[in-house]
Amino acid sequence: MVKTKVVTQNDMKIGLIGDEDTVTGMLLAGIGHVDGQGKKNFLVVDSKVHIKDIEDHFNDLTMRKDISMILITQDSAELIRRAVDEFASSAQMVPTVLEIPSKDTPYDARKDGVMQRVAFFLPSAMAALGPSNNCVQHLTCAAAHRSNTGQLEMLNLAKLANQRFMRSELLLRLQEVTKENAKAIEKRQALLDEEAKLEAQLEAKCEEVEAETQEIRDEVLMQGRRLDARNTVRSFFQVPPRDAVRKCMRSTQECEPAKVIVQIKRNADMHLARVQSEQDRIQQKVEAIRAKHQKKSEALQEQWEQRKSRHQQEVEELQRELSEMEEKFEARWAEEDKALQEILASQDKRGQAAIAELETELLRQSDLLRNEVQSAQQESNTQEVDLKEVGESMEQELKARMEVKKQAMVETSETEVRRFRGYREGNEKAAEHLMEEAKIFQQGICYLREAYSRTPRVPRKIRLVAPIAEADSPYRHKPF
Repeated sequence: MVKTKVVTQNDMKIGLIGDEDTVTGMLLAGIGHVDGQGKKNFLVVDSKVHIKDIEDHFNDLTMRKDISMILITQDSAELIRRAVDEFASSAQMVPTVLEIPSKDTPYDARKDGVMQRVAFFLPSAMAALGPSNNCVQHLTCAAAHRSNTGQLEMLNLAKLANQRFMRSELLLRLQEVTKENAKAIEKRQALLDEEAKLEAQLEAKCEEVEAETQEIRDEVLMQGRRLDARNTVRSFFQVPPRDAVRKCMRSTQECEPAKVIVQIKRNADMHLARVQSEQDRIQQKVEAIRAKHQKKSEALQEQWEQRKSRHQQEVEELQRELSEMEEKFEARWAEEDKALQEILASQDKRGQAAIAELETELLRQSDLLRNEVQSAQQESNTQEVDLKEVGESMEQELKARMEVKKQAMVETSETEVRRFRGYREGNEKAAEHLMEEAKIFQQGICYLREAYSRTPRVPRKIRLVAPIAEADSPYRHKPF
C-alpha cells in the first residue's frame, strides 16, 4: 500500500458538532474560532437545527484546509450517517473524524466507522473494548430513561412556567375586568343621569300635553254642550234631521284630535311606567354593587388598620430599643468617664506623693551631705586635711544620682500619661461612632414614623459630655 503524504501547516483547528452541553464545554476549553467572514468551526445541534444544515456544516468542515480533526457526537453522526460514511470511504485523511459520546447518549463502538474498520482487520478488538451487548443495551436503556426523565422534568418546568404565566395573565385580566366594570358602572350611571334628564323632559312634555288635552276636553265639552243646546233648540223648532246629522258628523270629526291626544297620553303613561321599572331595576343593581364595594372597602380599611397597628408596634419597639441603647450608652459613658477620672486622680495623687517623697529624700540627702561636710570640715580642721574636693565630688555624685532617679520617674509618668491619653482617645472615638449610629438609627425611626403614622417626631438631642481638661501634672514633659 502506498503511503500518503500529509501536508502540514501551522495554526490548524478542530471542528466540533454536538449538543449544547458538549459544544459549550469545548468552547470554554478554547476550541471555538470565528473568522472575519463569520465562519465558525462549531455547530450546536438541537431540535431547531435541520439535518440538511448539519450535513452542510460537516461537508464545509471537511473541505476546509485549516481543520485537522472533526469531533462529532454519535447521536449527531447518526443523523448524517450517510455523509460520515462517504467521507470515511474516501481517501482523504485530513481532517480526521472522531465520534464522541454525549450527555444523553453513551458511546457505542459498533456504530463508529473507525472502530468498524478496526474490527474488520482485528475482530478480537471489539471484545477487548469492555461491556458486552447486554451491558450496552442496559446502558442504552438507562441513558434513554435518563433522557426521558430530563424531558419530563423540562415538561413539568414548562407546565409550571405556563401555569405561572396563566396565573399572571388571569390576574391582569381580573384587573382589566375590574377596571372595565368600574368604567361600565360609570357609563351606566351616566346613562341613568341622561335617562333621568329625558324622564324629566318627558314629564314636562306630558304635563304640557295633559294641559293641552284638558283644554281640548274643555273645548270639546263646550262644543258638545253647544251642540246639545242647538239640537234641543232645533228639535224644539223642528229643524230638519239632515242638518242635525251633518252637525253630528262635524262634531265627530272635531273630536278626533281629542281621541288622538288621549291615545298619546296613554302611550306616554305606558312608556313612563316602563322607564320607571327599568330605572328601579338599575337602581337595585347599583345598590347591590355599591354594597359590594362598601364591603370591599371596609375589608381593605380593616387590613390597612391592622397593618398600621403592626407598623406602629414595630415603631414603638424600635423607639424602646433606641431609648434603651441611649440609656446604656449614657450609663457606659458615665461609668468610663468616672473610671477615667478616678484613674487620673489616683495618678495625680501618686505623682504628688512621689514628688513629696522625692523632696524629703532630697532634704535628707542634703542634710546628710551637710553633716558629712561638717564632719569633714571638723576632721580637716583637726587633721588639717583639705577635703573640700572630696565633698564637692560626693555632692556632684549625689546630685547625678538624684537627677537619674528624677528623670526615670518623669519618663514613667510620661508613659502613663500617654497610655491614659490613648485610652481617652479610644473612648472618644467609640463614643463618636456610637453617636453616629444612634443618629442614623434615630433618622430611620423618624422616617418610619413619618411614613406610617404621618406624625413627624422631633429628633432627641443627645447630651454630649464635655471632654475633661487635662490636669497639669508635674511629670509632663515641658518644652524648653
